[in-house]
Amino acid sequence: MKLRDSIEIAMTNILHQKLRSWLTILGIVIGVAAIITLISISVGMQKNVNDKTSAFGANQITISAGSQRAGRMMGMGLAGGGGGPPPGGAFGQQESSDAAITFKEADDLRSISGISVLDAELEERASVAYKNKNTSLTVTGSEPDAFSEVVSVELEEGRFLSSGDKYSAVIGYNVAHNVFTEDGDDEDNLLNRQIEINDVVFKVVGILDESGGMEGSDNSVYIPLETAKDLFDEGDAVSRIIIVAKDGADVDEVAADIEEELMSLHGLSEDDDLDFQVVTATSVQSAVSSISDTLTLFLGGIASISLVVGGIGVLNTMFMSVLEQTKTIGVFKALGAKDRDIIRLFLIEAATLGFIGGSAGVGLSFLASIVLSMFNLPTVITFELVAMGLVFSVIVGIVAGIVPARNAASISPIESLRYE
Repeated sequence: MKLRDSIEIAMTNILHQKLRSWLTILGIVIGVAAIITLISISVGMQKNVNDKTSAFGANQITISAGSQRAGRMMGMGLAGGGGGPPPGGAFGQQESSDAAITFKEADDLRSISGISVLDAELEERASVAYKNKNTSLTVTGSEPDAFSEVVSVELEEGRFLSSGDKYSAVIGYNVAHNVFTEDGDDEDNLLNRQIEINDVVFKVVGILDESGGMEGSDNSVYIPLETAKDLFDEGDAVSRIIIVAKDGADVDEVAADIEEELMSLHGLSEDDDLDFQVVTATSVQSAVSSISDTLTLFLGGIASISLVVGGIGVLNTMFMSVLEQTKTIGVFKALGAKDRDIIRLFLIEAATLGFIGGSAGVGLSFLASIVLSMFNLPTVITFELVAMGLVFSVIVGIVAGIVPARNAASISPIESLRYE
């Protein structure tokens, strides 16, 4: 029996058993769609975080107070202003600690080779008012000479903070276009206008461009550090330190030198729990990748259960197909068909069921991706993921069809022709 004949007969059998075939295919469809959709969510989340850390800058290092056990994934500009972490971190709550990093310690770090720019920042929630509107926003005191290097966002209008500024402010995109305007009306341009921060008047000298996911900078106000110290009266503790490594410097080595220096300043040994965090883009991406891989395996395992159920459906359908075609099998054998021809015939039928189900499942996963994107849930469906879904569905079909195919081939022609 030629391969072409086997394919034609298999397709005829599938079309002849329309209802049973489509019910079987439905199980494969759901399984493949579930696997691709759930894994694409994990891949999308990882890509989203990697994009944000790339926007943050591969040569930036964030230093903040808090237990190292709280995770090296805090911050990195994923949700905080000024290129640094938000209060409490971007991925979880920072573990409380009485330890702090001081401005004096920040100055001590400036002597480390490999550091190009260092910005010791002070961040607080404050009352910000413009005209008759008053709201609470994150206000960050930044060193004017370092601000343009660490903010990680371009200007839309105006200029960055400069060394001669005292009561000047740079505001985020959302602050400029939404917080103090009606329904996003940009007619009232805040550039060169006066705002009040804790009842102190500041002139807006710059408006940052939209950060694209780094919502902290979009909703923040930046003022000179010395002014922030007077305004907030927070003592000598910094909120965080943002460092830009020199071009060509090994960021991880610079981070290691910083960690070693802070351990010395805090009187810590290698066996002690660190009361600070030194975070680089590499460490964030590594941690996210590890979590993403675990999540992918977990979600893929859950979704595979539905595909196994689909495989059981194929197995049942193939057994029924063998029973219904017992007499036909006898005719084929009487005409000279060999056992391998019968096995190939049923395996082609099972593989076709799997392929059709897999193709429909891929289509359904793309539809699910569109729906999820409407709810701002990132998904990434790659070519490899689609290929895996199709190959997996065909393999499930073939595996489920092996036993029925061998049973069909083992039936003797005489018994087959007598079967009613």
